[in-house]
Amino acid sequence: MGELYGRLWNLQFLRGAGSTAWNHPAKIRLHAPAGTIAEQLTPAAGPLQPDGEHASILETGSDSLYDLAAFLGSLEVAFTVVEPPELRDLLRTLAGRYQAAAREPDGHLASLRFCG
Repeated sequence: MGELYGRLWNLQFLRGAGSTAWNHPAKIRLHAPAGTIAEQLTPAAGPLQPDGEHASILETGSDSLYDLAAFLGSLEVAFTVVEPPELRDLLRTLAGRYQAAAREPDGHLASLRFCG
């Protein structure tokens, strides 16, 4: 555990150099351990901190909420938006759009599965 903690501690100083320039900063709870997530992210994604044994907090952002939503979806891990509320609103809108797109051509909704 000491080695992992040391690597995560070092990430705090390497990540997020551009975070002050984001128009839409965000705080995201990723439902996976920081050590697992750290392997998927570049330092530019933002500071990553452990949040208990099975989750982590990513402080990230973007100049576009749409780009931020796409980035979070690309991580292939469940997440919760802590901040900002505007990102939660956009994700609800996109969820409705994606759900409508997932309908079969006859208009019926196919069975849903969570892939994360």
